[in-house]
Amino acid sequence: MKKKTLFIISLSIIFLNSCEEWVEPIDELDCDNLATGLIYYNRELVENEFRKLCEDLTPNVTEGDTLGHEENLEILVSRINTECKNMEAEIGCYACITTSTPISEIIVTTDSLDTMVKRFISLWTPPEFRLDIFLVRDKTLPH
Repeated sequence: MKKKTLFIISLSIIFLNSCEEWVEPIDELDCDNLATGLIYYNRELVENEFRKLCEDLTPNVTEGDTLGHEENLEILVSRINTECKNMEAEIGCYACITTSTPISEIIVTTDSLDTMVKRFISLWTPPEFRLDIFLVRDKTLPH
């Protein structure tokens, strides 16, 4: 009887512990990697760092923002400006490039060997998903 009770208690503890939601920790933003990716058009580096920046920026659709990302774009720019002292970011436009999924742009300026480098980052702005990188260019996309 003791073995059966011990078994049930052990099994209960295992089940209770397995019910906790496991959340993968977000890696820390690496501003040097982001700057390198922007300077050399390394999409993989830029995407990796943007995933960290946008991890919690889910759409919040409102009457005034049918895509739900206007505030997210502001938060993204603020995070870059706060976290990355070697960069300056600003919103270029919100949902200004019309495709099947609207595209927004932010402009990021960083220093590369005492030369200021400006990159235009085009972001998918879907109402059902997080912001995601579409393109990194040295000029804006046509609006």
